Amino acid sequence: MPVVTPTLNREVASWSRQMTTLLGNILESRAQIIAWHCTRTLVARELKGPWRRVPEEKYGKILRLLKIKVKSDALATLMQFYDVLLRCFTFKDFQLAPTLEEYEHILGMPIDESSVYFHKGYLLSWGAVARLLKRPEAELIEVKRARNGVEGLPQGYLEGEMSRYKEVAETKENLALNELVEERRMGEEKEQKAQATIAELWEEITARKSQYQELSIQAEMKIQSAEEDAEHWKDRYALDKLPRSLRTVEAMIDPFRTLPEIFEFVKECRTVTSVVISHPYGTRAKTRQMENAMETLK
Repeated sequence: MPVVTPTLNREVASWSRQMTTLLGNILESRAQIIAWHCTRTLVARELKGPWRRVPEEKYGKILRLLKIKVKSDALATLMQFYDVLLRCFTFKDFQLAPTLEEYEHILGMPIDESSVYFHKGYLLSWGAVARLLKRPEAELIEVKRARNGVEGLPQGYLEGEMSRYKEVAETKENLALNELVEERRMGEEKEQKAQATIAELWEEITARKSQYQELSIQAEMKIQSAEEDAEHWKDRYALDKLPRSLRTVEAMIDPFRTLPEIFEFVKECRTVTSVVISHPYGTRAKTRQMENAMETLK
């Protein structure tokens, strides 16, 4: 592979300036060079999958030429020497062009094994172009212009389409931002509603807790009252044994043989028993006292 030295670069640049002064600059403006550079860069980046693999299998590394940056003055000079009929560049000084072997090494495409690339003149249909630009085919047919036997779209129309696509992209971006803000606002509202619902539920739970505590206290008081009533009635029913014991003792007393003191004591027990039974606060302790007294009497 030939080595490009600074001296060779200076010679090529000098030759390019001389040819441009002699033949003129075929490029109309720098905008066209920038547009072409952007187009070929985009094509080189977007070619993927079989669209890239098939040309590389047939023609080697020819697609890598799209990534090479070309100076505008050198490009303008080379275009002066392009022969349309022969489809090649014709130079008077052949030392400026690499030999076939050098091209074979640069492109990685052996001449004996690979077919040489020739443009077959196939162009996309206006329907395909319309689908790419997402515009009606009738509109493109109306806008297209023919120049040097080649039909194409004016630069102003394409720039307008690019501006429109840019506006659409900005609109979509703004809509996406608005949707994001709206979703965030709705999320905050939902969160506030959820917090309010949780607070209401907590208040209701607290109120029900207090209510159930009051019901529990009332139930405990009722249970305690029922236990006290049960104890009271148990004591009352326990006093029923006293009259039976007294009747037994009275049956054993003989009015003629029993001492008057015993007879008076039994009579006094009868009176006390009547008082105890009629009293609302009789207890088992008093009942036991009466029973002990009766046992002593026996």
